[in-house]
Amino acid sequence: MTKKSVYQMTESGGQMACDFATQTDRQGEGPQRQAFPWTIWESKESTIDEPIEDEPLPLIEEVKAAIKKLKNGKAPGLDNIPSELLKASGPTAIKAIHHLCCKIWNSKTWPTEWKKQEIVMLHKAGDPKDCGNYRTIALISHNSKIMLYIILERLKAKIENELAEEQSGFRPGRGTSDMLCSIQVMIEKVIESHKEAYIIFIDYSKAFDSVDHSLLFKTLTMMGFPPHLIVMIQSLYTNQEASIRWNNQHTESFKILKGVRQGCILSPHLFSLYTEQIMRETDVDQYGIEVGGRKISNLRYADDTALFAKNHEEASKFIEEN
Repeated sequence: MTKKSVYQMTESGGQMACDFATQTDRQGEGPQRQAFPWTIWESKESTIDEPIEDEPLPLIEEVKAAIKKLKNGKAPGLDNIPSELLKASGPTAIKAIHHLCCKIWNSKTWPTEWKKQEIVMLHKAGDPKDCGNYRTIALISHNSKIMLYIILERLKAKIENELAEEQSGFRPGRGTSDMLCSIQVMIEKVIESHKEAYIIFIDYSKAFDSVDHSLLFKTLTMMGFPPHLIVMIQSLYTNQEASIRWNNQHTESFKILKGVRQGCILSPHLFSLYTEQIMRETDVDQYGIEVGGRKISNLRYADDTALFAKNHEEASKFIEEN
């Protein structure tokens, strides 16, 4: 049997965090201290003033399809209901789940328990006393994933239409190899034409943890997503709470004020839409290089971004203005 060690974490200034509450509070600092590098919109509450037209209720077939998508062997959330139990549901249980989903759909309000997250700390490498050497995973209710899958399926076509061709993250049939190959081809074409070109690589710090919620909702509204579904996503993010599990104990719940939700299937897509709006507001299309008769200004994979400039002056201008 492998012996597990219990480590004591240090405070920001290097002092020892000497009790459970202090240690877990220290672990919770990371995501809340990060800020997204570009502030494009005014940070104000996004509201939908017009009367909201309700989207059609979820069909029981949508519920069944969502349950089938749940993955086996995944740790449950704080409700301790495993996905295997939900996937083994008979007709009566599925009917009850469908009724609950319809009730949530009509009220546009998520159950409090479905919004709670359990955060688990996993040691990566280095000094185990340094909380910077840990990564977090968030466990959410498998019940909530049923509703999330239904919402995602309703949004997929619209999401695909809003994202630029340059974005390959979280899209079917695309991967990092496509982006690397594209960059390699562009470099070869520039060399063949005896021209100069500059590539600016952008690495966002804690990008997923730094998304401003009000700006996210404003983005969805500006892009014309169904108001009903926007309100449901707002409800999911409003007053969401988490607790950290550490040494088989849990902290008191705390509110999550920034970032897309860890462990949530909507999060990668919401993040892509958020960064899509950043690229639109930044007007990156004024920069770029000509390849095969087409001007290419950027290539993206999730939060990894490569921007292209035709010369040093253009590259410097972009950096200075952004």
